Amino acid sequence: MPYKIIFEDNNLLAVDKPCNLSVIRERKDNAPFLADLFENILVVHRIDKDTSGVVIFAKNRKTHKELCCLFSGRKVFKEYTACVSGVPGASRGTIDAPLRKFGSGRTAADFQNGKPSLTEYEVLHKFSSAALVKANPHTGRQHQIRAHFYYIGHPLLGDKKYGDKRNSDFPRLMLHASAVCFSLSDGKNYEIRSELPSCFRSVISG
Repeated sequence: MPYKIIFEDNNLLAVDKPCNLSVIRERKDNAPFLADLFENILVVHRIDKDTSGVVIFAKNRKTHKELCCLFSGRKVFKEYTACVSGVPGASRGTIDAPLRKFGSGRTAADFQNGKPSLTEYEVLHKFSSAALVKANPHTGRQHQIRAHFYYIGHPLLGDKKYGDKRNSDFPRLMLHASAVCFSLSDGKNYEIRSELPSCFRSVISG
């Protein structure tokens, strides 16, 4: 199973997860999952199966409790890189739209019953009909980045759930968890980054 350990110390393990690999076992799915590939680790957070990039595991209960509190308390900086359909009008922006998960499994904006959801973004590269963007979610709703860019009319390329007809041109969801940054109570600061996969680099260079 192709994965890479980015960082490891006595308290945590950071893995560069490939796409099409779940962090934990999914319902009615006997496929391998990331957490099962290591011994004596505790799951702290998840990213979508179709998303690649940084995933953090704790190696002891004390660190697990602290990291879970940091994630739930929105004290972890998360940076994603995505390719979106079309070019957003503003080079920087904030998507402030409450989100709700529906029975279909999709997450969508719902200004009456949705939960507060905020995503900041910056356009890194512009192409004729697409853009490479950096996205920083301030909340942790399921499919937040995917649903927010769909909401503003720029769905992610390769997104079969929220995307457009251009998805057949891309073999995967073009979303990558590029960085996770946080500080633990022992005073140590962590900035864990993952390089963009080759498919992103080919889009940029091509």
